[in-house]
Amino acid sequence: MNEIEVTRYLAMEVMGWKQGIKVVGSHRIDVWKKDGEFIGLYPNANQVDQFDPIHSIEHAWMIVEKLAEKGEFIFIKHDPLRNVHFWTVIIGEPAFGRERITNRADVVDNVPKAICIAAVRATATEQQIAEWL
Repeated sequence: MNEIEVTRYLAMEVMGWKQGIKVVGSHRIDVWKKDGEFIGLYPNANQVDQFDPIHSIEHAWMIVEKLAEKGEFIFIKHDPLRNVHFWTVIIGEPAFGRERITNRADVVDNVPKAICIAAVRATATEQQIAEWL
């Protein structure tokens, strides 16, 4: 999984943020901006306040909230019968019956990662999905 590309995609396409630069003293730092305001550090900044939805439930939940605002169906389920740490996430309209659910993520131990994978599968092109996931 290409975590930087997935994070960049989610920040720009789902959250609606843009890349920007913040000058701190003599340093230029890559940041996310919305409406010209500083949102958080760019994913490759390796800073405490960077946007990292793949590893942070707080940041992943921002994606869930944004997709819910857009009217997306969101389903998150813990399945202890399969594995004590098994999670299923579906974002977008699920396909029932014989059709395969393509906007689904089944992940062990990492709910934020499951949310990000499902969000990408629900919103990205097939080529992006093939490259990143």
